[in-house]
Amino acid sequence: MKRSTIWLFVGAMLIFLAGCGAERNEEHSDRSVVPRGTEQEQEPSHEDMPLLQESMQLARDALRPATSGDETFLNTLQQLEEGILQALIEEAETKALGGEAVDFDELKPDLLRYMTEDMLGMWEHVYNKYPGWIMEPAGLVYTWAMFEPSFRVERQSEGRASATFKVNGDYHISDRAKLVTYGLLYCDENEAWRIDSLKEEPLLYAFTLDEVTAIMDRIGEDVDYTGEDSDYYYFKPEDEAATYTYKFHKKDGYYDIG
Repeated sequence: MKRSTIWLFVGAMLIFLAGCGAERNEEHSDRSVVPRGTEQEQEPSHEDMPLLQESMQLARDALRPATSGDETFLNTLQQLEEGILQALIEEAETKALGGEAVDFDELKPDLLRYMTEDMLGMWEHVYNKYPGWIMEPAGLVYTWAMFEPSFRVERQSEGRASATFKVNGDYHISDRAKLVTYGLLYCDENEAWRIDSLKEEPLLYAFTLDEVTAIMDRIGEDVDYTGEDSDYYYFKPEDEAATYTYKFHKKDGYYDIG
């Protein structure tokens, strides 16, 4: 495979965060790492089947042909997420380090350039309780981690739209693959789109081999596909000195080292 350019993107993201990261509730606030290499993978049970069928339909719906309008909305959504982080990151860092940060109410006018009132509650909770999370915003913003070919937009009206895309899982933060949907609302006063809602839905068996190969091509290391079984796709580093392999979990949509 060609060497991925993902580290350039990650580097840019880190520089951005240093300079200035779903509707979340209490159960999402515990970000402890759960080692997953020892989990026993199983074929989908009868209990899994309704979720699996719904998950596969969501994945299929997300893969209709992209349009130029989709690309425009993708750029808009990325700018909105970046704007939210810029509005919060400096004070969140101060707060996380034990300093005296401003009250969240003082940040609302700036945040309302990028989101509606309905979204403020989630960010206020995170800012007040877990400000460090804003400095490492996986699970708060998603476009940087999306599987970009899956990005699609549906227009409900001139002033409403929804943007949907798949995100592969990440075992570092005990996160499985999901379908993310942003609701967007056009603000006539500002003549700009704002984020109005955020929803996550679990996805099972959401990625084809071609999609998994594309995901593995951006991990920062050259790897080759070597085979699969009922549970995993396997990839081996091109570096002959490497003594490890990568395995991509088909069911939950994340990879780790085998």
